[in-house]
Amino acid sequence: MSTYNLREHIEYHHSLLPYSYSKIEMRNGKPDVLFHWHPECEFIFVEKGSARFHIDNHIFYSNAGDIILIHPNALHSIHPVDDKTPHVYQSFNVHLDLIGLSIDDYSGIRYLKTLQNGLTEFIVHIRPTHPAYVMLYKTLHKIFACIEHKEPFHSLLLKSLVNELFYHIYSSSLTQTRAEHPDAYRREEKIRLVIDYMNKHFDEPLTIDTLSQVCGYSQSHFMNFFKQNVGVSAIDYLIQTRLKHVVTRLKDSNDSILTIATECGFSNLAHFNRQFKKLFNCSPRMYRKLHHQQTKELD
Repeated sequence: MSTYNLREHIEYHHSLLPYSYSKIEMRNGKPDVLFHWHPECEFIFVEKGSARFHIDNHIFYSNAGDIILIHPNALHSIHPVDDKTPHVYQSFNVHLDLIGLSIDDYSGIRYLKTLQNGLTEFIVHIRPTHPAYVMLYKTLHKIFACIEHKEPFHSLLLKSLVNELFYHIYSSSLTQTRAEHPDAYRREEKIRLVIDYMNKHFDEPLTIDTLSQVCGYSQSHFMNFFKQNVGVSAIDYLIQTRLKHVVTRLKDSNDSILTIATECGFSNLAHFNRQFKKLFNCSPRMYRKLHHQQTKELD
Protein backbone atom coordinates (compact mmCIF):
# COMPACT_ATOMS: atom_id res chain seq x y z
CA MET A 1 0.00 0.00 0.00
CA SER A 2 1.31 3.45 -0.88
CA THR A 3 1.95 5.74 2.06
CA TYR A 4 2.13 8.99 0.04
CA ASN A 5 3.10 12.13 1.93
CA LEU A 6 0.83 12.40 4.98
CA ARG A 7 3.58 11.64 7.45
CA GLU A 8 3.57 13.77 10.56
CA HIS A 9 6.92 14.66 12.07
CA ILE A 10 7.00 13.91 15.80
CA GLU A 11 9.35 16.17 17.75
CA TYR A 12 11.08 14.10 20.43
CA HIS A 13 11.88 15.43 23.90
CA HIS A 14 15.51 14.40 23.28
CA SER A 15 17.14 13.28 20.04
CA LEU A 16 18.35 10.06 21.69
CA LEU A 17 15.00 9.32 23.35
CA PRO A 18 12.48 8.78 20.54
CA TYR A 19 9.27 9.65 22.35
CA SER A 20 6.93 12.59 22.85
CA TYR A 21 4.14 13.32 25.31
CA SER A 22 1.33 15.84 25.23
CA LYS A 23 -1.98 16.59 26.88
CA ILE A 24 -4.60 17.79 24.43
CA GLU A 25 -7.82 19.62 25.19
CA MET A 26 -10.34 19.98 22.38
CA ARG A 27 -12.97 22.68 22.89
CA ASN A 28 -15.77 23.62 20.50
CA GLY A 29 -14.53 20.98 18.07
CA LYS A 30 -10.99 22.39 17.94
CA PRO A 31 -8.28 21.43 17.32
CA ASP A 32 -9.55 18.85 14.85
CA VAL A 33 -6.85 16.19 14.33
CA LEU A 34 -6.94 15.56 10.59
CA PHE A 35 -5.83 12.38 8.85
CA HIS A 36 -2.10 11.79 9.20
CA TRP A 37 0.38 9.04 9.99
CA HIS A 38 3.71 8.63 11.73
CA PRO A 39 6.18 5.76 12.23
CA GLU A 40 5.78 5.88 16.03
CA CYS A 41 3.25 3.97 18.11
CA GLU A 42 0.75 6.24 19.84
CA PHE A 43 -0.99 5.47 23.12
CA ILE A 44 -3.93 7.65 24.15
CA PHE A 45 -5.79 7.84 27.44
CA VAL A 46 -9.13 9.67 27.23
CA GLU A 47 -9.74 11.75 30.36
CA LYS A 48 -12.95 13.48 29.39
CA GLY A 49 -15.48 13.78 26.58
CA SER A 50 -16.02 11.81 23.40
CA ALA A 51 -14.49 11.86 19.92
CA ARG A 52 -14.81 9.99 16.65
CA PHE A 53 -11.60 8.03 16.06
CA HIS A 54 -10.76 6.75 12.59
CA ILE A 55 -7.73 4.43 12.63
CA ASP A 56 -7.12 2.70 9.29
CA ASN A 57 -10.36 0.75 8.75
CA HIS A 58 -11.56 1.08 12.35
CA ILE A 59 -14.10 3.79 13.22
CA PHE A 60 -15.42 4.18 16.76
CA TYR A 61 -16.41 6.70 19.41
CA SER A 62 -14.34 7.11 22.55
CA ASN A 63 -15.54 7.76 26.08
CA ALA A 64 -13.81 8.92 29.25
CA GLY A 65 -11.47 6.22 30.55
CA ASP A 66 -10.85 4.56 27.19
CA ILE A 67 -7.35 3.60 26.07
CA ILE A 68 -6.54 3.90 22.36
CA LEU A 69 -3.66 1.96 20.77
CA ILE A 70 -2.40 3.28 17.41
CA HIS A 71 0.13 1.11 15.59
CA PRO A 72 2.99 2.54 13.49
CA ASN A 73 2.05 4.13 10.16
CA ALA A 74 -1.69 3.87 10.82
CA LEU A 75 -3.70 6.51 8.96
CA HIS A 76 -5.75 8.14 11.72
CA SER A 77 -7.84 11.16 12.69
CA ILE A 78 -9.69 12.41 15.78
CA HIS A 79 -12.88 14.48 15.59
CA PRO A 80 -14.68 15.77 18.73
CA VAL A 81 -18.41 15.02 18.63
CA ASP A 82 -19.76 17.37 21.33
CA ASP A 83 -19.09 21.10 21.13
CA LYS A 84 -20.28 21.63 24.72
CA THR A 85 -18.06 19.09 26.50
CA PRO A 86 -14.26 19.33 26.08
CA HIS A 87 -12.47 16.24 24.81
CA VAL A 88 -9.31 15.85 26.90
CA TYR A 89 -6.70 13.16 26.39
CA GLN A 90 -3.06 12.33 27.09
CA SER A 91 -0.96 11.11 24.17
CA PHE A 92 2.32 9.20 24.33
CA ASN A 93 4.19 8.64 21.06
CA VAL A 94 7.15 6.28 21.03
CA HIS A 95 9.31 4.85 18.29
CA LEU A 96 10.04 1.16 18.67
CA ASP A 97 13.76 1.96 18.43
CA LEU A 98 13.51 2.82 22.13
CA ILE A 99 13.00 -0.85 23.00
CA GLY A 100 15.17 -2.53 20.37
CA LEU A 101 13.52 -2.44 16.95
CA SER A 102 16.92 -2.30 15.24
CA ILE A 103 18.30 -5.23 17.25
CA ASP A 104 17.88 -8.57 15.49
CA ASP A 105 17.13 -10.62 18.56
CA TYR A 106 14.05 -12.78 19.10
CA SER A 107 11.85 -10.02 20.51
CA GLY A 108 12.87 -7.51 17.87
CA ILE A 109 12.16 -9.87 14.98
CA ARG A 110 9.13 -11.69 16.41
CA TYR A 111 7.22 -8.75 17.85
CA LEU A 112 8.59 -5.31 17.00
CA LYS A 113 9.48 -5.70 13.33
CA THR A 114 6.17 -7.35 12.44
CA LEU A 115 4.35 -4.42 14.05
CA GLN A 116 6.56 -1.74 12.47
CA ASN A 117 6.30 -3.35 9.02
CA GLY A 118 2.51 -3.58 9.13
CA LEU A 119 2.22 -7.36 9.30
CA THR A 120 0.42 -7.05 12.63
CA GLU A 121 -1.67 -4.29 14.18
CA PHE A 122 -3.10 -3.34 17.56
CA ILE A 123 -6.60 -3.98 18.80
CA VAL A 124 -7.18 -0.25 18.84
CA HIS A 125 -10.02 0.43 21.30
CA ILE A 126 -9.66 -0.76 24.90
CA ARG A 127 -12.60 0.01 27.21
CA PRO A 128 -12.51 -0.14 31.03
CA THR A 129 -14.40 -3.45 30.94
CA HIS A 130 -11.61 -5.20 28.99
CA PRO A 131 -9.70 -7.83 31.05
CA ALA A 132 -6.36 -6.18 30.22
CA TYR A 133 -7.53 -2.65 30.97
CA VAL A 134 -6.27 -2.33 34.55
CA MET A 135 -2.74 -3.47 33.65
CA LEU A 136 -2.58 -1.13 30.65
CA TYR A 137 -3.99 1.76 32.68
CA LYS A 138 -1.46 1.34 35.50
CA THR A 139 1.53 1.03 33.17
CA LEU A 140 0.47 3.91 30.94
CA HIS A 141 0.04 6.22 33.93
CA LYS A 142 3.43 5.16 35.28
CA ILE A 143 4.83 6.29 31.91
CA PHE A 144 3.02 9.63 32.17
CA ALA A 145 4.38 10.15 35.70
CA CYS A 146 7.90 9.16 34.66
CA ILE A 147 7.86 11.75 31.87
CA GLU A 148 6.34 14.44 34.07
CA HIS A 149 8.76 14.10 36.98
CA LYS A 150 11.93 13.27 35.01
CA GLU A 151 13.80 12.01 38.04
CA PRO A 152 17.49 11.01 37.74
CA PHE A 153 17.93 8.02 35.41
CA HIS A 154 14.31 8.35 34.27
CA SER A 155 15.30 7.24 30.76
CA LEU A 156 16.11 3.77 32.12
CA LEU A 157 12.78 3.62 33.94
CA LEU A 158 10.91 4.82 30.85
CA LYS A 159 12.48 2.13 28.71
CA SER A 160 11.50 -0.58 31.19
CA LEU A 161 7.94 0.76 31.41
CA VAL A 162 7.53 0.76 27.62
CA ASN A 163 8.73 -2.85 27.59
CA GLU A 164 6.20 -3.59 30.34
CA LEU A 165 3.45 -1.95 28.29
CA PHE A 166 4.26 -4.09 25.27
CA TYR A 167 4.41 -7.19 27.46
CA HIS A 168 0.83 -6.53 28.57
CA ILE A 169 -0.25 -5.84 24.99
CA TYR A 170 1.17 -9.10 23.65
CA SER A 171 0.32 -11.29 26.65
CA SER A 172 -3.28 -10.04 26.48
CA SER A 173 -3.55 -10.79 22.73
CA LEU A 174 -4.07 -7.15 21.82
CA THR A 175 -2.39 -7.56 18.44
CA GLN A 176 -3.69 -9.32 15.37
CA THR A 177 -2.55 -10.18 11.87
CA ARG A 178 -3.41 -7.32 9.59
CA ALA A 179 -5.99 -8.39 7.03
CA GLU A 180 -6.36 -6.46 3.79
CA HIS A 181 -9.96 -6.03 2.62
CA PRO A 182 -10.11 -5.08 -1.10
CA ASP A 183 -12.88 -2.47 -0.71
CA ALA A 184 -11.28 -0.90 2.35
CA TYR A 185 -7.88 -0.97 0.63
CA ARG A 186 -9.22 0.91 -2.43
CA ARG A 187 -11.05 3.41 -0.23
CA GLU A 188 -7.94 4.11 1.83
CA GLU A 189 -5.84 4.49 -1.33
CA LYS A 190 -8.26 7.12 -2.64
CA ILE A 191 -8.17 9.00 0.66
CA ARG A 192 -4.37 8.95 0.81
CA LEU A 193 -4.17 9.99 -2.85
CA VAL A 194 -6.38 13.07 -2.58
CA ILE A 195 -5.02 14.19 0.81
CA ASP A 196 -1.49 13.86 -0.50
CA TYR A 197 -2.48 15.97 -3.50
CA MET A 198 -3.82 18.66 -1.16
CA ASN A 199 -0.62 18.62 0.89
CA LYS A 200 1.52 19.03 -2.23
CA HIS A 201 -0.64 21.67 -3.92
CA PHE A 202 -2.16 23.54 -0.96
CA ASP A 203 -0.61 26.81 -2.19
CA GLU A 204 -2.40 26.56 -5.55
CA PRO A 205 -6.02 27.38 -6.43
CA LEU A 206 -7.75 24.04 -5.79
CA THR A 207 -11.38 23.33 -6.64
CA ILE A 208 -13.74 20.44 -5.98
CA ASP A 209 -13.57 19.71 -9.70
CA THR A 210 -9.77 19.33 -9.52
CA LEU A 211 -9.88 17.14 -6.41
CA SER A 212 -12.65 14.94 -7.76
CA GLN A 213 -10.60 14.33 -10.91
CA VAL A 214 -7.68 13.18 -8.75
CA CYS A 215 -9.95 10.45 -7.37
CA GLY A 216 -11.69 9.75 -10.67
CA TYR A 217 -15.10 10.57 -9.17
CA SER A 218 -17.89 12.95 -10.06
CA GLN A 219 -17.96 16.10 -7.94
CA SER A 220 -21.05 15.08 -5.97
CA HIS A 221 -19.76 11.55 -5.33
CA PHE A 222 -16.36 12.88 -4.32
CA MET A 223 -17.81 15.35 -1.81
CA ASN A 224 -19.95 12.64 -0.19
CA PHE A 225 -17.08 10.13 -0.24
CA PHE A 226 -14.62 12.53 1.37
CA LYS A 227 -16.98 13.74 4.11
CA GLN A 228 -18.09 10.19 4.94
CA ASN A 229 -14.55 8.80 5.20
CA VAL A 230 -12.55 11.75 6.51
CA GLY A 231 -15.15 13.31 8.80
CA VAL A 232 -14.91 16.85 7.40
CA SER A 233 -15.62 18.32 3.99
CA ALA A 234 -12.81 18.50 1.44
CA ILE A 235 -12.90 22.31 1.56
CA ASP A 236 -12.63 22.35 5.36
CA TYR A 237 -9.73 19.90 5.19
CA LEU A 238 -7.96 22.07 2.62
CA ILE A 239 -8.47 25.21 4.71
CA GLN A 240 -7.08 23.53 7.83
CA THR A 241 -4.13 22.18 5.84
CA ARG A 242 -3.34 25.68 4.60
CA LEU A 243 -3.70 27.12 8.09
CA LYS A 244 -1.23 24.57 9.49
CA HIS A 245 1.34 25.86 7.00
CA VAL A 246 0.42 29.44 7.89
CA VAL A 247 1.07 28.76 11.58
CA THR A 248 4.49 27.28 10.80
CA ARG A 249 5.38 30.38 8.78
CA LEU A 250 4.11 32.72 11.50
CA LYS A 251 6.39 30.99 14.01
CA ASP A 252 9.47 30.51 11.85
CA SER A 253 9.63 33.55 9.57
CA ASN A 254 9.36 37.33 9.64
CA ASP A 255 7.34 37.45 6.42
CA SER A 256 4.28 39.69 6.39
CA ILE A 257 0.92 38.12 7.13
CA LEU A 258 -0.28 39.04 3.64
CA THR A 259 2.70 37.28 2.06
CA ILE A 260 2.21 34.18 4.19
CA ALA A 261 -1.52 34.01 3.50
CA THR A 262 -1.03 34.42 -0.24
CA GLU A 263 1.78 31.88 -0.46
CA CYS A 264 -0.30 29.36 1.54
CA GLY A 265 -3.18 29.46 -0.92
CA PHE A 266 -5.45 32.21 0.42
CA SER A 267 -6.36 34.70 -2.31
CA ASN A 268 -8.63 36.83 -0.12
CA LEU A 269 -7.16 38.36 3.05
CA ALA A 270 -10.53 38.95 4.72
CA HIS A 271 -11.51 35.31 4.15
CA PHE A 272 -8.14 34.19 5.49
CA ASN A 273 -8.51 36.27 8.66
CA ARG A 274 -12.01 34.89 9.28
CA GLN A 275 -10.87 31.28 8.86
CA PHE A 276 -7.81 31.80 11.06
CA LYS A 277 -9.81 33.38 13.87
CA LYS A 278 -12.46 30.67 13.57
CA LEU A 279 -9.84 27.95 14.14
CA PHE A 280 -7.48 29.66 16.62
CA ASN A 281 -9.77 32.20 18.34
CA CYS A 282 -7.36 35.04 17.65
CA SER A 283 -5.95 37.00 14.73
CA PRO A 284 -2.78 35.87 12.90
CA ARG A 285 -0.97 38.92 14.28
CA MET A 286 -1.94 38.09 17.86
CA TYR A 287 -1.01 34.42 17.35
CA ARG A 288 2.49 35.42 16.23
CA LYS A 289 2.85 37.86 19.13
CA LEU A 290 1.77 35.27 21.73
CA HIS A 291 4.11 32.65 20.25
CA HIS A 292 7.07 35.03 20.41
CA GLN A 293 6.23 35.95 24.01
CA GLN A 294 6.07 32.29 25.03
CA THR A 295 9.37 31.60 23.28
CA LYS A 296 11.08 34.45 25.18
CA GLU A 297 9.68 33.19 28.49
CA LEU A 298 11.10 29.72 27.80
CA ASP A 299 14.48 31.22 26.95
